[in-house]
Amino acid sequence: SDWAARRDQAVPAMLAEFRRGKRYELCDITKHITDFAKDQYGSRFIQQRFEVATLEEKKVACDALLKDVSSLVTDVFGNYVVQKAFEYGTDEQKVHLISQLKGNVQQYSVDMYGCRVVQRAIESHVTGYRDLMKELEPVVLACVENQNGNHVIQKCIEAHSGDEVQFIVDAIKSCVHRMAIHCYGCRVIQRLIENCPTKQMDSILTQIMSEVEDLAKDQYGNYVVQHVLTYSKRPGDRETIMQMIREQLFSLSAHKFASNTVECAVKVGKSEEVKELISQVLKAERGGAPQLNEMVVDRYANYVIQKMMEVSVGDQKKELYARLHDQMDNLRKCTYGRYIVTTLDREANGTTRPPRPHRGEKGASKSEGKGGDWSKGDWGKGGARGGSWWDDWSRGREDWSGKGGDSWDWGGSWKGSDWPRSGKGGWGVWQ
Repeated sequence: SDWAARRDQAVPAMLAEFRRGKRYELCDITKHITDFAKDQYGSRFIQQRFEVATLEEKKVACDALLKDVSSLVTDVFGNYVVQKAFEYGTDEQKVHLISQLKGNVQQYSVDMYGCRVVQRAIESHVTGYRDLMKELEPVVLACVENQNGNHVIQKCIEAHSGDEVQFIVDAIKSCVHRMAIHCYGCRVIQRLIENCPTKQMDSILTQIMSEVEDLAKDQYGNYVVQHVLTYSKRPGDRETIMQMIREQLFSLSAHKFASNTVECAVKVGKSEEVKELISQVLKAERGGAPQLNEMVVDRYANYVIQKMMEVSVGDQKKELYARLHDQMDNLRKCTYGRYIVTTLDREANGTTRPPRPHRGEKGASKSEGKGGDWSKGDWGKGGARGGSWWDDWSRGREDWSGKGGDSWDWGGSWKGSDWPRSGKGGWGVWQ
């Protein structure tokens, strides 16, 4: 067509022929590998060939790539080729690639495409990766608060440990509250809690616990508190949070964000702790009426009851379900009570439980996907309490961990109109 002809005029003849259907091998295009890497179809071709190429073919291709790595790292299609080289190249080839990144790590880390390549390099564990991490030391907080850079910092924490990530711990502990209530900072703290030893995290955990109630009520801080409850091995941390929940069970359950922490307590608490919480709900009264009746029709507390329905056992489960059945008519009249009715009906019919309606609220806007507004029970733009809409959607509302890289790693596929977004790396062939 005329359009295809005009398109092909702007590219080398070999790439134009490739677009028109001529087939090549990897060794045939080494002189034009940069042009192919920056082309939508050429990039895919190189990625696929890298997976099956011989060592000699990969060496020739990597040598050709090294001549222009800097322009490929931040290219919408070229970055995939560099990532594929890190995935399938030899250690020697990876070392050469890393050498080309040195001096520009800060710039690449905050770039939508470059951050993926930096993550691949950091997790490669070959000679030179420490030099890349060292370049990040002066700008840790700037990267943490950046929509792309936070994934690089998370990758450092996930791929390395101990003294290698102490510079991140030192930066975070100087402003724990600020990071804990930040849409990206909360993710980094979660990764630290998951991966760092208790002794290394002592200062950060102490600061979190000093304001645990306020954080539990914050749209991002509640995820940090959930992570302390789930992962902390420091004596007293879990017990303090569970005690707070017991003392304020009903007010926290009815709070938009703190209810997440209550659900987490029901989900990960010890058997006796969970039984105590459920018993507290069954026995409590307010104004002469059972507190349970108020919770099941509350916009947020009903999720706590649903979680209790999932984990309750034995006589306690029978009592809980019997009490809820007694409220069936009232539940059917209320928007949020209907969720309970659906669960009761499934239990009666012996059917499995489908994914529950998501809940969240305004998140920060990001170039990867605009954060927005799909509050508890309300669908909207997304970005619930900690990240972009696909973060929450892909994980399920109650289990959004805010994992930068993990939550955005689409397994290396890019299909149809799904444009590449900033992730933890792992973006390979798009189809």
